[in-house]
Amino acid sequence: MPLTSGGWSYSAEPGGSAARFGPAGAPLFIARCELTTRMVTLSRENAAPAEAPLIDVTTSAGRQSFRAQPLSGRQSVAATVAARDTFLDKMAFSRGRIVVAVSGTERLVMPSWPELGRVVEDCRG
Repeated sequence: MPLTSGGWSYSAEPGGSAARFGPAGAPLFIARCELTTRMVTLSRENAAPAEAPLIDVTTSAGRQSFRAQPLSGRQSVAATVAARDTFLDKMAFSRGRIVVAVSGTERLVMPSWPELGRVVEDCRG
């Protein structure tokens, strides 16, 4: 599968951190750590919310679907995952690619770079 155009970036933010994937300034996927709750939010940007959206993630170690919610005022959907969820490790250490699919949107094929793992580790403390 060819990679989706773009790259990963990492940023520390008030209350946590975030890894963004996509063209500069226009992320298509965001993994955000909320330190107070120790939760990681996975959001697919520019996604027209479906009635009951799922974020399907495929890694070299397996596949998992997460129930998502539309984000208020944005064309995006997001799912919240506990920072200790072992599937986040599968995402962070996937060999080569991470694939994210949301019904009605273009599938994202992202390289496995360290930014995502850094957010997970930030959230675990």
